[in-house]
Amino acid sequence: MRKLKQSLLLVLLVLMSNIFTQSVQAQDKVDVDKWLITSPFELKMPVFNNDHDVNGNEFTIKSLLTYKHVERSLFWPENGDIFQMNAKKSEWKIGEVEDENQVKVLKSKKIKGIQVAYATHYVEVDRWMNAKLEISSTYAFEVMLDGKVIGKKTSLDKDLNTFSKSVELEQGKHIVVVKMIVKEGHDKDLNISAKYSVEEPATTANLIASISPKRRMDISHVLDGPRVGSLVASPDASYYIVRFSERYAPEGDNSSWYEIYETGSNQMVVSLKGMDLWNLNWIPGSNKLSYITNDLSGSKIVSFDFEKGTRSDLLNNTKRLRSYQWSGDASFLIYSVSERANVDNELVKKVEGMPDRWPWYRNRSFLYKYDVASDFSERLTFGNLTTSLHDISPDGKYIIYSTSKEDYMERPYSKQKLFMMNLETFENEEIWHKRFPGSASFCPSGKNLLVLGSPATFGDIGINTTDNALPNDYDQQAYIYNIESKDVKAITKDFDPAIRNAYWSKIDGNIYFVTWDKTFVSLYKYDVKGEAYSHIDVGMDIIKNMSFSTEKHIAVYAANGIKNRDQGYMIDLNTLSYTLVQDPEEATFDDVIFGKHEEWVFTTKEGTKIDGRVYYPPNFDPNKKYPLIVNYYAGTSPVSRSFRGRYPLNLYAAGDYIVYNLQPSGTYGYGQDFSAAHVNNWGATVADEIIDATKQFVAEHEFVNGERIGCIGASYGGFMTMYLLSKTDIFTCGISHAGISSLSSYWGEGYWGYLYSSVASANSFPWNNKELYIEQGALFNADKIKDALLLLHGDEDTNVPVGESIQLYTALKLLGRPVDFIEIKGQDHHILDYKKRVIWQKTIAAYFDRWLKDQPEWWDEMYPKPNY
Repeated sequence: MRKLKQSLLLVLLVLMSNIFTQSVQAQDKVDVDKWLITSPFELKMPVFNNDHDVNGNEFTIKSLLTYKHVERSLFWPENGDIFQMNAKKSEWKIGEVEDENQVKVLKSKKIKGIQVAYATHYVEVDRWMNAKLEISSTYAFEVMLDGKVIGKKTSLDKDLNTFSKSVELEQGKHIVVVKMIVKEGHDKDLNISAKYSVEEPATTANLIASISPKRRMDISHVLDGPRVGSLVASPDASYYIVRFSERYAPEGDNSSWYEIYETGSNQMVVSLKGMDLWNLNWIPGSNKLSYITNDLSGSKIVSFDFEKGTRSDLLNNTKRLRSYQWSGDASFLIYSVSERANVDNELVKKVEGMPDRWPWYRNRSFLYKYDVASDFSERLTFGNLTTSLHDISPDGKYIIYSTSKEDYMERPYSKQKLFMMNLETFENEEIWHKRFPGSASFCPSGKNLLVLGSPATFGDIGINTTDNALPNDYDQQAYIYNIESKDVKAITKDFDPAIRNAYWSKIDGNIYFVTWDKTFVSLYKYDVKGEAYSHIDVGMDIIKNMSFSTEKHIAVYAANGIKNRDQGYMIDLNTLSYTLVQDPEEATFDDVIFGKHEEWVFTTKEGTKIDGRVYYPPNFDPNKKYPLIVNYYAGTSPVSRSFRGRYPLNLYAAGDYIVYNLQPSGTYGYGQDFSAAHVNNWGATVADEIIDATKQFVAEHEFVNGERIGCIGASYGGFMTMYLLSKTDIFTCGISHAGISSLSSYWGEGYWGYLYSSVASANSFPWNNKELYIEQGALFNADKIKDALLLLHGDEDTNVPVGESIQLYTALKLLGRPVDFIEIKGQDHHILDYKKRVIWQKTIAAYFDRWLKDQPEWWDEMYPKPNY
């Protein structure tokens, strides 16, 4: 009896083992149980298809399979969308699985001639993985994953064609499109099926197949598609120009072009796509355009009357034409021409001062005047210093322009001269000669200048810091300068936002400022008579650029926001009502889902409020524990609420991270005292603010995994990443792009190191402030860095030389610390090459997954360990 029981128990265990094994094996596979399918479309063979081509090949039905009949219309369909081929339309419909996981696309009796049909589904993964994709169909088919052909089966004669391939799936949603070719005369129905086999360490729980196009933001949303660049209003606001740009995957080819729209109907009236032109402007007092273009003889300025469809050359055969500006009555224009310096020696170069390291430094630009009626051109300036036009007076009698010359005896190591020139007599009056430069433009009456510059441009008059603190010279201020009396009024001294640009309206006499307003780029009106500011709501967080009509109280602008793509708007400055006029990415983002965003303010021990904002992943679950990414620039400019950027925080959040971005003290847009904290500090205060804020953030948010925190910054922010890891161990890992590891080397080595240091470490040098230049940096504290660090750097970076990463990498390798160093070949301070930027962005994501999610597979696939 005991043996029988033992035998029964053994059989039961075997059965349970088999059931368990089958269960595990079943979990390894995901069947696609729904497809989106189109009705078939008839295809025709080309004429002479029975002949052979020059390579001896025939054109067969298989040739139709690989021919790309449609380009974009397949991307991201959903049930009910219309799909069109030639003049015929079809509706995407849901195909349900029938026998043996097959979806019936077309019954054999309905196959007429040669037909093509499409089937698609989506696959979403919550981590990087390798998966095996298996597709079976009764006819020839081609498989595309994310728009790229990954394989095909070309037989029309088998009962079942099966395609199998191991595919790499990055976190997010992917689209699989199957193109199927069928031919009359076969008795098989057109069926299709698919399944995925998930490879360890991922499981089927990490993969979902569906027919929903809803997805998270991915790298394609950052780089690809049409984009609104800028809008420019015509003088009477009856038209506006839009500059568009677009990049195309997978090569990153890009194009930019202009289109002209009528404001009343918002209809395009002319497209300038495909034309090589730049500096497109409205000719004052008209609806005509002017622009610069090139031909074999050089550059020329063209007048374009698009209403009549006529063009005429204004200025011909001008070599190295750079820019131009119209007079108010359009009777003449002032243009700038570049002159190249002779190369004194092909083999060596004697450097004449620090700026002489810049390859373009010895080139100069000079001003010319062109009279339209007489077709007469004359030179206005000459010499060994570049002359830069600031503005033309409203009556057309004067111009203001400037020169600049190095002066290494005091910061900012150059002096500017501003001149006013009489265009009739060539009398030249020096308006000022000063250390801190300013840009100037005439007021509508021509009696005053609106000047934008440093708080120190006019001495102490614009400075508003406590305890005689040195101001931050990047915190741009505005002044009104009376030309006759030379009196100066500092009109933004008590106004916290920093000035980005300005427009003095002749319609209402007020000044409109586009400002850095904390993390917003906002519009303010300054009542010149009442000396009061008022904020104007433009409907978006970030104004990219703004153009004002000179004859009507209308402005147009391009803008975006924390989760709003680039769009074009028009605003009536009388009623302050704004209207959306351009949204070329509407279809692109129709299916994209975002997580929520919220503000989170940290208060330091000293009582300073540090702004911050939080990006949540889509489908956020407060009961989960999420890894945290902390982002900052920490230099002198805030990290704005822009939609994309080179460090797209929405993209990081889409990877299932909580993202916390903060604006430490020292940034402009918060008032002069706040921005002055940047000067001679170099992270001493900021590091403590980031560390304390991160600790407090984790303590107040239970859904954050305090054991999985990463940090990332670039340039000055890269310096902060390096420095932070030498100050704390709260970060699991850090990423530094183009970071500064040693102030003493960056100060003299980078193209602009000494100029930036003239602000960030004003009057401090390696010989008089060794503590600043040695102690406040990562290199001389490398032994304190214990946590993982990724160093990213363009190997042609002229701003922060790649040696800044190399020397810290060397130190940490010798110390045996976990450090990785990725050079991006052929790139400068910013990663602009399309393919390299994709790799760079994926490197960041893979590194965070490796250290913050314990998922090293993506990183190991990108950077496998060498056999040496």
